[in-house]
Amino acid sequence: ENPEGCCITPADCDDGKSCTAEDCVDNTCVFLGEFADSISAHLADGRVHNADGSNTVDELFSSPIRVGNVDVAGAAGLSNLVIPFEIPQLPDGHEFVSVDFQIQLEGSDMTGDKPFNGDLYALSRRLEADLLGVDFWAGEVDEYATLLQDDFLEAGLPNSTDISMKGSARDTLLDFLNVQYKAGVGAGQYIFLRLSPDVPFTDESTGYWDVFSSQATSANARPVITWESGTSNDCCANDDDCADDNNCTIERCIGGECRLGPISSC
Repeated sequence: ENPEGCCITPADCDDGKSCTAEDCVDNTCVFLGEFADSISAHLADGRVHNADGSNTVDELFSSPIRVGNVDVAGAAGLSNLVIPFEIPQLPDGHEFVSVDFQIQLEGSDMTGDKPFNGDLYALSRRLEADLLGVDFWAGEVDEYATLLQDDFLEAGLPNSTDISMKGSARDTLLDFLNVQYKAGVGAGQYIFLRLSPDVPFTDESTGYWDVFSSQATSANARPVITWESGTSNDCCANDDDCADDNNCTIERCIGGECRLGPISSC
């Protein structure tokens, strides 16, 4: 992640290349695209839980959705929020160059000796937006999904909090979206973002996060992916071509474009 404090104005992010544009957002250098839009959470988002002994999809038209400990008809278990997003059709020759994901909490609670967190995953595209029982996960690492951000949900978050991705997670979602888009083949299909507890069971702690879904009364509280797109312009051949004078960022050459890469310290 590019650490905070690396820039104050867009001029601090100028790499001297006319084929890339950068801006300073939250004291972090980010790339600007030629076209920008957002993807709202599909109305088919909902809860997937294991409280009844099998993975079950429910609460498709509810908000908020609980991530963590749940009680379903007297049976205890864990639950996920799974959110479909329709892959947009980009302008000809474009690919995603910048993305972010944001949710809003209604509230959260955590008690016990070993608090746990919630991880953010991406599930590969499907033709339909319907949730499946196999989308459920609880535990440290799901090898069949793409981990976007470890501990996206943390214990002790205040109520009514807006939560967005960290810099390195944005890079991972960016790469994931471009693979799923596949030069337009995936447009109109659906990817899925999942919030799931990072423990397989919770006998030492009890906790949850209530996250607003697509059914939230306020549009500003609904999950959303914001994105920018641009053309691949053969601006670079390798990572060395992307070096700039800002030692708080590293840049990578991907698809002929210089893009920001993660850095652990400034």
